[in-house]
This record gives sequence, structure tokens and C-alpha cells, in this order.
Amino acid sequence: MEQQSVGRRIGDFLRFLCVSTAAAITLVIWGTPWNVTPFLLRKVYYRYTVSWFRALLFFARAKVEAQIDPKLDLEQPYVVVSNHLSHYDIPATAAAMPMRLYFVAKRSLFFVPILASGLRRLQMICIDRRSTKRAYCSLDQAVQQIAQGCTVLLYPEGGIGRRPHLRSFGKGAFNLAVQAQVPLLPVVVSGSFDVFDLRRASSHPGIIRVKALDPVPTAGLTREDVPRLVEQVRQMMIEAGAVPED
Repeated sequence: MEQQSVGRRIGDFLRFLCVSTAAAITLVIWGTPWNVTPFLLRKVYYRYTVSWFRALLFFARAKVEAQIDPKLDLEQPYVVVSNHLSHYDIPATAAAMPMRLYFVAKRSLFFVPILASGLRRLQMICIDRRSTKRAYCSLDQAVQQIAQGCTVLLYPEGGIGRRPHLRSFGKGAFNLAVQAQVPLLPVVVSGSFDVFDLRRASSHPGIIRVKALDPVPTAGLTREDVPRLVEQVRQMMIEAGAVPED
């Protein structure tokens, strides 16, 4: 049994290594046009990026199953809030959602060669959690993009957890939705933790499910309503299958 366990861990690591190598190679291949094409082609960048996301999922042998209400108003901008299990949440969510998403990305990603150029050309929003002032400036930028009809995706847990459980939420995404007076769109992702886990250096073929829940209106609400919104959305996500942290 111990030999089987060791063999399984070695197999997991080798799959992880192959998937990570494929991700790096495809980043170079797909990322080159981000650096050499003019900004006039910005409209096609997102579709081009989603094709890269699909390549990542293909090499990880991950199938995406989307559960999106066909009645969802795609002309309406939203603040999308999702649980965060894995680095493959963003590729899966972008591939599943029927609208263009603008991500709020941590500052460190804007220093990754090739990727940084793509993030800037896609007008993704940089957030620096080390500074409260800079974080609020990022949210102001997000409000401006929402006013232009953009849908913004945030992870209110603040990062990827050590276990595939729903952790406590920060208030930033909810303050943003109230400030912009646009609905919150809760999304529950499952299965991505097993597909790619950086901390355990393991990767498994599998299904990533992306489920969009009913929008939560914020019209007429103020910051005093934010704590209630946080609890309401978190409970919705738990009822939809997200496993809460002990």
C-alpha cells in the first residue's frame, strides 16, 4: 500500500510538471502577439486570451461544464464574485461565462514577463493589498470600467486556500457593487482544486464546473447594507455546493 501511495504521488507530480511546462510554453506562444500587435486590436485580445485559456484546460485534461441561466441579461454589467480553489479557476470561468470579464489581479502578476503585457492590454485591474489607499484606487478604476458597461470579476476570499473550502469574505467586491449600483453575480466553481494544485504540486484530469447563481440587486443600497450582502451571497454559494470552512 505504501509503495502504491508513493507511486501515486510520483505520478501526480509528473502530471503536474507536464501541465506546468505546457502552460509556460503556451504562454510564450500565445503571449507574443500581446507584445507585438498594436493596441488597435484590443477588441480581439480577450477572445484570443480565452483561446489560450482553453489550451491550458486542454493540456490539463480538464473539461469545463457551465451552468448559466440562458435568461441572464448579458447587456447588464455585473460584479462577479466567485470562490477561489485553484489557478485554473480563471481559465475555466472565462471559458464558461458568456460575457467578457475584467479581472482584478494581484500586483505581483503585473511583474511576470509576457503575462504583464497581456494584463495591461486587456485592461485588467491591478490591486495592491499592501496599501489600503492603493487598493481603494483600484476599486475606483473598477467603478469607472463598470460605468462603461464592463463586468468585473473578484475573489472575495482574497486568494487560493490550502483546502477546497469556502473561506470568509472581504467586503471589497460588495462595496464595489454598491458603489457602482450594479448587481452582484455569485459564481460557484468546483473541481478545479483536483485539476491543478500548486501547493501539493499535483494535477489530475477532471471536470471543472462553473455555476452562475441568480443575480443579487444592489440598487438603492448603501455601505450599511454591505455586511448583509456578504452573508447573503456567501449563504447562496454554500447552498449551491460550496463547502464552508470548518
